[in-house]
Amino acid sequence: MEKNMLSMTGYGKSEYSDENYALEIEVKSVNGRYLDIRMQIPSELNYLELEMKNLISNYIKRGKVEVYLNLDNKSVPEYILNSKKLSAYKQILEAIYKKIGNSGDIPIEAILAEDGIIEQQTELESEQLQYIVLSTLEKALQTHYKIAKNEGESMLKYLQESVQKISTSLSIIEKLFPQYKKQLYERLVNNIDELLQNKLAEEDYRRILLETGVYVDKADVTEEIVRIK
Repeated sequence: MEKNMLSMTGYGKSEYSDENYALEIEVKSVNGRYLDIRMQIPSELNYLELEMKNLISNYIKRGKVEVYLNLDNKSVPEYILNSKKLSAYKQILEAIYKKIGNSGDIPIEAILAEDGIIEQQTELESEQLQYIVLSTLEKALQTHYKIAKNEGESMLKYLQESVQKISTSLSIIEKLFPQYKKQLYERLVNNIDELLQNKLAEEDYRRILLETGVYVDKADVTEEIVRIK
């Protein structure tokens, strides 16, 4: 994957349909410190979970990821007769009929009522379905990636603009602050002079001016400017 600034929030959806399957996959992600993948898929597809997670990790590196997969198997089911189970079940029924003195034929309904006599063949582990699921997931991930990339680029642009504004403001502050510091000191001294009206001894007056200078120095922002830079 190319390196870009990606948002951890994103969404992707993809669908697939043919005469046998209808598939829908959604991928959602939100902020998270680590990559945390949670999947809701049919139990018949659990064997694909590891491959799906590996594919997801190729596109998403961090965040909480939720994957929803809906599968509709539209193929005509094939049924087979479980001959061994039929024979065993028939023997049990015959023994029961003999025990109760019933010499009639065993009704077909009694045999078919037993689970597993007729079994449905499933082909959910076929290579074709595996390809369909993984390729559909990748399309959803590609959509998710585009959205995360667009949002990441917007965030990057905002950060760059903010940094530029801060840099411009710092330049202005750095240029004007020495004059502001001088004006602040002069204004404080004038206020002190107006308040005291020469009522203090020279030594006390100098001490107040010294404390005023210390106060003005504490208002210095040079260190903060250096840190921000």
